[in-house]
Amino acid sequence: MGSLLTILLGFWAPLGHLLHWPALQVPALEHWLAPALPGAREVALRQTAPGAAVEWLLIFASVAVALGGFFVARRLVQGREEPGSAR
Repeated sequence: MGSLLTILLGFWAPLGHLLHWPALQVPALEHWLAPALPGAREVALRQTAPGAAVEWLLIFASVAVALGGFFVARRLVQGREEPGSAR
């Protein structure tokens, strides 16, 4: 049920743009959280987007973590017998 709510809140504004309904074009999640985060819009407008170097650094870091996890798992599994194998 939670994932359906997330999909509804996440696709609210794009759906409004596709259907050309002005009432739906306001992001529902932002509208719902506005009372709890009164200064969030101003903070978001003041922030600058990170550069391409930061993006590439995060890409390489995530790939390194994924490969590290793969090799650690492979090392842990090597040498184990498969269940049901007869030796």
